[in-house]
Amino acid sequence: MKRVFLALAVALLLLLVAGVGTAAANPPASQGSGQWAGSEQGSGAAAGTAQQEPTNANSPVRVLSPGDDGSVSQSNEASSDATAGNLNATEQTADQTQAGGSGLQAIGQSATNDQDAFALGFTLQEGASNENEPVRVLSPGEDGSVSQTNDASSDASAGNTNVAEQTAAQDQAGGRCCGGDGEQVIGQSADSDQDAAALSATVQEKPSNENISVRVLSPGDDGEVSQSNEASSNAEAANLNVTKQTADQTQAGNPCKCGSAGEQVIGQSVVNDQDAAARGRSQRHSETSRREGCGYGSGNRSVV
Repeated sequence: MKRVFLALAVALLLLLVAGVGTAAANPPASQGSGQWAGSEQGSGAAAGTAQQEPTNANSPVRVLSPGDDGSVSQSNEASSDATAGNLNATEQTADQTQAGGSGLQAIGQSATNDQDAFALGFTLQEGASNENEPVRVLSPGEDGSVSQTNDASSDASAGNTNVAEQTAAQDQAGGRCCGGDGEQVIGQSADSDQDAAALSATVQEKPSNENISVRVLSPGDDGEVSQSNEASSNAEAANLNVTKQTADQTQAGNPCKCGSAGEQVIGQSVVNDQDAAARGRSQRHSETSRREGCGYGSGNRSVV
């Protein structure tokens, strides 16, 4: 970490020196590059649904009316969805090339990322009711199938993604004769702080399904009956950090084969702090599903 801050300080100093000017006649060439990228993201989502006393009713009555009734489908649905997300795709690239001399190359890169995401989904379904009460009197025929559903659901999703990328490359070639003692310094720092929370809750109170079939001297068949009361909730919270740091340094000696006394220093630091919390809850009270059938007369079928 100290090397990282040193590299950043050196890069800033070099930039200042280059702006003031030079006092020496032939000073060593210097290159300085400083990059900083800060990202702070906040995202919140909330969804709420309330459904109170929805009712579906089907009560066909046949008296001396032979014939068939069609199928019946009844449903009461309540749902909510909340999604919150953050994406940070910061990219930093620095390249330095220097030929001859004993110059100094310094690159400092810093990327900070702070992300917060929160999602809340809540659904309330109260007193949902489906009723199917066909009545036949002296009316032969068939009744269709019956499908009744009360469905309550909620979903909450919160996520953070950090794909910051840092790339630094330095290339320094030796002098014509007995030179090339340059210095190369690269410092990279990437800090990521991510928090994600999701909360989902579903309450279903007193859902009711009723199918009452009455036949009086009305031969025929009743169709299939399907009844369901469903309550569900789902919460998801996730953090993803795929920070990438790449540093390359190349230093060549001089043609006189006097060697190269240059120094190369690379410092990389990655700090990642992630917190994720998710909670889902479903609650159902007083579920009621009732099927009744009664018939009088030849050819009737009773299912209870």
